[in-house]
Amino acid sequence: AKLRRFGGVTAASFGIVALLCTVIMACGFCTFGANANGLLLASYANADGAAILARVCVMISVLFGFPLNFVLLRKEIASALGSSGPDRRTLTAVLLAGIVGLAMFIKDLGKVQAITGATMGSFLVFAAPAIMERGLRRRGGGKHKRPWLEAIAMASGVVLGVLGLVVTLRT
Repeated sequence: AKLRRFGGVTAASFGIVALLCTVIMACGFCTFGANANGLLLASYANADGAAILARVCVMISVLFGFPLNFVLLRKEIASALGSSGPDRRTLTAVLLAGIVGLAMFIKDLGKVQAITGATMGSFLVFAAPAIMERGLRRRGGGKHKRPWLEAIAMASGVVLGVLGLVVTLRT
């Protein structure tokens, strides 16, 4: 009963978020059409009070959200490098320098979002579930005993991710 309720709450939450994102995207498109900037707030006038408030809210969100994401990134990279990797301060400096360097040269946030969507979307939809199912099956769990389905799903994720990336880079 708890699992069914959890599933219902999760599905409802994703549905609400999907609806909210769709409404926001539709409003942005209805307002600016094809002239919408990749960073939608940049499409609004600098003197627009509501846009200024939204920019401040985004700034606060990024200001307090970035450190959380950065610490996770640093931890995962340090874990992947193992004991042979650089010390914590050096890794922090290298990662921050790389992120700031990229931020200085990337002008089109829409392209960054499109690349992320093309690659991570196909991974999350096709490859990740298959990888998790394979891991469960190897530990004695998992519902399906057909590894070829997992292989097809993972391959589909890779192919669709590469195709999405190629199409995104060409446009």
